[in-house]
Amino acid sequence: MATPYITPDILINAPTGISWETIPDYNSTAQQQYAEQTNICWRTTSFIDDYCNQPLRSTIDSEEALGPDFRITVDEHGLVRFVPSRWPVTAVNSAQFSASWVVPPTWQTIPTTGMYVENQSIVGGGVSTVAAAGPSSILITPGYVSWMNGRRGCRLQVTYTNGYAHAGITASSIAGATTISVDDCTGMTGTTMTIYDGANTETVLVASTSVTQGAGTATLSFATTYAHTASKTSPLIMSAIPSAVQQAAIFYATYAALTRGATATTVQMMPGSISGGGGGEALLNDAKDLLRPFRRVW
Repeated sequence: MATPYITPDILINAPTGISWETIPDYNSTAQQQYAEQTNICWRTTSFIDDYCNQPLRSTIDSEEALGPDFRITVDEHGLVRFVPSRWPVTAVNSAQFSASWVVPPTWQTIPTTGMYVENQSIVGGGVSTVAAAGPSSILITPGYVSWMNGRRGCRLQVTYTNGYAHAGITASSIAGATTISVDDCTGMTGTTMTIYDGANTETVLVASTSVTQGAGTATLSFATTYAHTASKTSPLIMSAIPSAVQQAAIFYATYAALTRGATATTVQMMPGSISGGGGGEALLNDAKDLLRPFRRVW
C-alpha cells in the first residue's frame, strides 16, 4: 500500500473550513504541517478500508472455498458461479480444483479459457469510476466443479484481481507523454483513470503496464494533455477510485482534524451538520453514508 487515497494537496484545497496551518499546532513548521497532513491522509485510508471490510485499491488475492454451496453454485447445465469475498472483480488470473477430502489437495488446473468475470462488459473498464458498481462473481465452464462428490465435495482455489486501480505518480512527465511512472500497476490495464493535479487534472486510459503489480510504468492509449510534476512535497495520484470515496476521505480527514481537544479549531458550519453543533459527528456519518455501498458484507 504505497499511496493514500487522497493527498495533502487534495485535502487542503477542498472546502473543509479547516485552518491546516494550525495542525499539529500553531507554532508548527511547514514541514511539520505537511507531515501531519500526510498522516491524516493515511489514517483516513485505513479508516475507509476498515469500514468497507476490504481494501478498495486494486489487489490480487488467492481465495479457497468448498462447494457446491452458498458461494459456489452449479446450475443445471454445469456452469459454475463463484462469488469471492472481495469486489469489484476485474480479472480472474488462475484457478485449480481438488476433491475436498484429499489432504494435501491434488490440484488440477482450470485453464484461463474456461473462466471469465461475470458481467465485466456492463461497466466500461470493468468498474465504475463514479459509483459503487462492478462485477462481483466469476463464472467457470462445465467439467471442473460439479455435484459429483456431493455438497462441499470440491475444493476450489481462485486467484483474481479486484478493486479500483490506484497509485502514486513517481516521476514528472511532459505534456504529450504516453507513459507514466507509478508505484503500483495493479489492475491498471484497460482501466480509465484520473490524474489528480489541480487545474491540470485529466483522464487517461491505460493500455498496458510493465509489471502486473508493484512499481512500474503505465503505457497510455492516448497522450496526456498536460505536464505533471511529481515531488515528495507535492505528490500526485493516478486513480480509478470513485469520486464518492474521495469525498468520504475528505469528510473523514476533516472530522479527524476537528478532534483537537483544548486546541480545537472554530470553523464554519460543516456540510451535513445541524444547527446547534454536532458538525464533527455529522462529517463522520456523511463519510460512512458515502462508503456504505462499497462495503463487503460477508
